[in-house]
Amino acid sequence: MAAAREPGPHSSLHKKMQFKAGTQLWVWPATAAAPELAATEDLDRVELDAANAAVLFVEGAADVEKIMADYRERLAQVPVVWLVYAKGNKAPVNRDTLWTQLLEYSWRAVSNVSYSDTLSAIRIRPLKPGEEVRQA
Repeated sequence: MAAAREPGPHSSLHKKMQFKAGTQLWVWPATAAAPELAATEDLDRVELDAANAAVLFVEGAADVEKIMADYRERLAQVPVVWLVYAKGNKAPVNRDTLWTQLLEYSWRAVSNVSYSDTLSAIRIRPLKPGEEVRQA
């Protein structure tokens, strides 16, 4: 019998990001240094095809293009998908530019949380059939 794992030190982040016990998490890029997303009782790191949540670290628009080109169809099957990016205009993307770029792929941002002192995260999802989004 496997020993129960203790809640991780980042369980408040997991709660904000809607990770529950048993979350199967895919992280992109695979080399992302994300100790707050290490396996705990809240989540296990898995490959995309087994994931029910995904966290994607983006540094710019090119990363979003790559993600959408390579993984969009599979990510559409994942119930919880987050894009994480640098806060304070320290990256060439922010929630507004990401919102606009995502619409080009028929995806939209649905919520925003503080990932850390230096990173923000937006939850994204594909548009529903017939859904229209007005841009401000």
